[in-house]
Amino acid sequence: MGQQAGFSGQSSRARLAGRALVVLIALGLVGGGVLLVRRLTVKRPVCGPDLPCPDSAYTAEDSLGKGEVLAGVLARWCFSQDRINDVHAALAKTDFDFRRMVPGDKVKFTYRGLALTEIAYSRDPATLYHVRFDSAGMAAVKETKPVDTARVVVRGAIKGSLWNSMIDMGETPALVVNYAEILSYEVDFLTEVSEGDSFELLLDKCYVDSAFYRDGRIHAVHFKGRAGNYYGFYYRSPSGHHDYY
Repeated sequence: MGQQAGFSGQSSRARLAGRALVVLIALGLVGGGVLLVRRLTVKRPVCGPDLPCPDSAYTAEDSLGKGEVLAGVLARWCFSQDRINDVHAALAKTDFDFRRMVPGDKVKFTYRGLALTEIAYSRDPATLYHVRFDSAGMAAVKETKPVDTARVVVRGAIKGSLWNSMIDMGETPALVVNYAEILSYEVDFLTEVSEGDSFELLLDKCYVDSAFYRDGRIHAVHFKGRAGNYYGFYYRSPSGHHDYY
């Protein structure tokens, strides 16, 4: 009886030890996973080219993360606080608005060998701010790239929904919303469209360096379907009021 109780106690301790081991292994795996995720998602410090030579040109791009400002990106690139202050002071001499920095804004670094020659900050393809470094110090300039405009026709047929149909054609979400708003008094695009109904827009599209930048003004719209046949035309009065009629 006593021997059976001893064996039972040893068996219980063995089970508890086994469970504790499983828990420790699980905690280790979770901890390792958390560290791996942090390593993959947290932006690591970068301090210029890895293997430069005196005459090599090196460029790299970073971007502002959520809740981050330019100083955070520069610190990640091993800028000292004094140099960060100098960059801010140079940008302050332009019309750079530090309050309008948003996640996704791009920062491009250009090196010649180990020497940093330029930082370029862009919040959109048409507007860049260059901070250039040379023997005389640093200076900032604003560059505004030309925006080319092309007037185009976008037309298609409803397949499922207006949203899916236009997005599948490569159009932007904003353009879908604007089209629907222009005709919102005539058509409820959530409930009154049918398969095969047609839509059409005449609008400007804007390009920078031959790449699509954004949609411009919509000049006219047309919808034809079971809900009716409707048009909308942009008009601006001499007093400055504008709307679609």
